[in-house]
Amino acid sequence: MNDAAVLIIRLNVAIAVAVLLVLALRPLARRALDPRAVYLLWMLVPAAVLAMMTPPRILWITATAPVSAQPVALAHVVPAFWGAPQSTGFAIAAAAVWAFGAAWNVLRLTRHQAEFNAAASRGLAGPAVVGVLRPRICRPDDFAALFTPPEQHVIMLHEETHIRRRDPWINAALAAFGCVLWFNPFVHVLARYLRLDQEAACDAEVLAARPRERRTYAEALLKTHLVVRPLPLGCYWPAAARHPLSRRVEQLAFRPANWAAGRRGQAIALGLVLVMAGAAWGARPPEAHVRTNSVAPAGSWHRLAKGTPAARRLDRFYAASGGSSVAHGSTVLLRATVNATAGRRIATELKVFGAQTNYRIEGQDTVSTPNLLLAAVAQHGDRVRVKVGWTGAQAAPQLASIELAAGRSGVVRLADGQMVTLSLDVRPVSPAELAEAQRTGARPVISVERVEKL
Repeated sequence: MNDAAVLIIRLNVAIAVAVLLVLALRPLARRALDPRAVYLLWMLVPAAVLAMMTPPRILWITATAPVSAQPVALAHVVPAFWGAPQSTGFAIAAAAVWAFGAAWNVLRLTRHQAEFNAAASRGLAGPAVVGVLRPRICRPDDFAALFTPPEQHVIMLHEETHIRRRDPWINAALAAFGCVLWFNPFVHVLARYLRLDQEAACDAEVLAARPRERRTYAEALLKTHLVVRPLPLGCYWPAAARHPLSRRVEQLAFRPANWAAGRRGQAIALGLVLVMAGAAWGARPPEAHVRTNSVAPAGSWHRLAKGTPAARRLDRFYAASGGSSVAHGSTVLLRATVNATAGRRIATELKVFGAQTNYRIEGQDTVSTPNLLLAAVAQHGDRVRVKVGWTGAQAAPQLASIELAAGRSGVVRLADGQMVTLSLDVRPVSPAELAEAQRTGARPVISVERVEKL
């Protein structure tokens, strides 16, 4: 799975969790806070998206790397299991489905907006705020006949407040979200409830400045509740949602609008948003980076001969892991390090290109210690699935896996609790490696360059 797919999944999960959290807080917030503060709680959704897009915390791990030594001749050749490169068929099909859904939603949005504009041109739509870059207030031709002058005044104040608060921009962003992320039901839930809270916040803003016009405001709402025409890109009086009128009238009747109380509630809501967004960012797993200290290798090097216990463990590991595979023209370099018993460091350096898998196994006594630390890689685009594990006397190795991007590091836990530090790099195949791959052809080869005996 490539970085783009991982990011899309993370963003959609973040949106879903944020929407569910706001919906859970919303009933309590509506009883305890000003409607403008309730509306601000929806800032948690973009805050959660930013938390997912912000680079994670960095965990620095210090590992010891030996100074390079002259490798000995290739010594062990065994068959391996090779995976085919990832097919792009699924990605193309998914992109086509997304494009069709996005286009359908754009056409549906355009049709609804065109219907409203046509009705407005005939004087049959409004009152509403129309437009995004240059919003304007649209009124029906019978506006003066339907509403008394005081009612006309509060309605115009309501629409002007929408413009002052940049609500048309927010609604346009919601519409764009609905088209791009049409497959996420929580985006549509977000749009519905945010629009309701937006209207309630606008009501509170107007009545905070005109507290004596509460009755006039309620009468204007009652007159307009039967005339509802959806307006995707704008602000419509009243909101185009199921039964919002009773909630808004109830708010007018029982919730006094006070400037100081409103500001305190908004400060509380913003504080909650910041705390929850910070918690979401902190909950992300850290990104491991490795600091290496170079030291000279100890001991002497010897060949890993075919038929030895270590060679049989290598065979079992590749049978269990499925082997390694890389994209054409790429070389994958991996270093795995673990601190074993008695303070011994065990490491493996892996290089995979073409049909070649080269190992450099370090810090391991193959006579008295029953385990080897081995790894296999499977490249899928710009990401690599790494499988690492011990191979010993047991029939099947216990494997741990992790997916890393090129140039990244990570940490995995083995079945016995040991933590393995991984450092990955992907580069173009070199001319020497390309010549070696062409020489071997399609014949898969595993070559163990050297094993250090303590």
